[in-house]
Amino acid sequence: MVTTRQILLTFSLLLLLLSPAFAADIKVFVDQDQLRLDQSFRLYFEANGSVDDDPDFNPLKSDFEILSRNVSSSTSFVNGSFSSKKTWILTLIAKSSGTLTIPAVSFGSDQSPPLSLTIGTADTRTKTSQNKDLYLEVDAQPKSAYVQQQVIYSVRLYRRLEITNASLSDPEFSTGEAISEKIGEDHSYETIVDGRRYLVIERQYAVFPQQQGKLEIAPIRFSGQLLQNQRSFFGPLTQAGPIRRFSSDSVTIDIKPVPSSFTGKTWLPVKNLQISEDWSTDPSQLVVGEPATHTLKLTAHGALASLLPKLTADQLAQFKLYPDQPQLENQYQKQLAVGSREEKVAIIPTSSGKFTLPEQKISWWNTTTDQQETLVIKGRTLQVAPPFITHPPASTESPKQLPAAEPQQPAKVPITSKEDALIWKVLTFICAAGWFLTALVWFRSRKKWAKKAPHVSKVAPSLSQARKKLRQACNNNDVSAAAKVLLEWGKQNWSADPPCNLAEIGRRTNHDLQQQIEQLDKILYSQNATEWIGQELWRVFNQAKGNGLSKNSRKTDQLETLYLK
Repeated sequence: MVTTRQILLTFSLLLLLLSPAFAADIKVFVDQDQLRLDQSFRLYFEANGSVDDDPDFNPLKSDFEILSRNVSSSTSFVNGSFSSKKTWILTLIAKSSGTLTIPAVSFGSDQSPPLSLTIGTADTRTKTSQNKDLYLEVDAQPKSAYVQQQVIYSVRLYRRLEITNASLSDPEFSTGEAISEKIGEDHSYETIVDGRRYLVIERQYAVFPQQQGKLEIAPIRFSGQLLQNQRSFFGPLTQAGPIRRFSSDSVTIDIKPVPSSFTGKTWLPVKNLQISEDWSTDPSQLVVGEPATHTLKLTAHGALASLLPKLTADQLAQFKLYPDQPQLENQYQKQLAVGSREEKVAIIPTSSGKFTLPEQKISWWNTTTDQQETLVIKGRTLQVAPPFITHPPASTESPKQLPAAEPQQPAKVPITSKEDALIWKVLTFICAAGWFLTALVWFRSRKKWAKKAPHVSKVAPSLSQARKKLRQACNNNDVSAAAKVLLEWGKQNWSADPPCNLAEIGRRTNHDLQQQIEQLDKILYSQNATEWIGQELWRVFNQAKGNGLSKNSRKTDQLETLYLK
């Protein structure tokens, strides 16, 4: 009698004998006969039957770059026989030329066979070749330049093929240091080379070398996918083809040091240098205490704005200077960098008289003539008048004598009759009665409204209320509110002689509080947004209560500080 143990043993032996028949058959092949280093190809792993697990393609990465992966599956049932097929499609590009091996890939316990491939070198045919349909050309001008002088680096892609997903790498420097900036947008045009029409895409960069010696620009890398036209029942179709990758030649530029003959303070190699000057007020008509804005703008053709030197002075005798942040701007005109630096400074005279703004000189190197030149900002004479007198002086002229009046003749009184006199008496009585009634009605109505109308008294806010508002504004770091409350407080604290601005309030307080109020005033009128912490002002203000805040005290020996935008 057959036992259960014998049945299980027999079934296991049958599985062992039939297991090779159930193992997946994996084939490996490529889609091209000739493979090149600069062109992608497709590698197929086709499995007939079920595999044990997903494949592990990491071993391929040592010799190939995996650009994309796709999987397709199909099943069929023919003559009572069931079959399945699954295909993995990899798009690869080789990392080196020569004979390379696709290693065995594990699909769980299943494994694909290895495949040997021969990878040809990249296409090095010149652009004059009749078969060259896609190539790069690079150029740099000038080939020899000074440190920080602009070099124009051009990259041109010539093509006779339809491509998609194309990209170019940015310039990298194998030797030396430099700053590079892309100039505008890409430029497309058509040209004919050796009788063949090409579509050209040109990209340009501004390169500024930072050290002397050899500057080598590494090859530019191109990557793009070819588009292929195929015929179908519905007409011609365009589909993505292989990916092409290749590189340009490298470019070497000779970078010269700063010439020993250059005597300027700041090295500036450009094609042209210009300066413009502007005054908000005529410099010959300045007034003590009144601000005037002096503007200088330096423009260089062939340099970035960050390389331009400082223009305005930090100090000037008999003047207070309040400089703005310099405005830097870069643009390109016909592939040439045009950098500008604009500086504005508010000048406030502190005394009257005639003063001299000294001459300035900026030395630069003309890259066209290859010699040093000097840009001169001419000196100016500043005429400062005393402050205007607000109250006109009393007149010292003696009063003019009026001509003597001629003696008047007595007026002639017309003679009227008794009837006319009676009429005038009646009219006078009627008018007097009317005036009396009008006055009586007005008096009664005024008394009535006086009883009804409530009494309203205008009470100015107290100093304690102003202090509370100031404390709240400081805690909220509210610059505008704090300035407004300080002005209200100042008018109440010095009611006999109220201050008209924050600077005047500061001059009537102690030194610490004056500094905090001046900082608040500066931030209030500053062009650049600055964060203000109000707790410090409130702390100093609170400590100064009763000390340095006496009513009707003021200092008049300082010029008002003014901060302009």
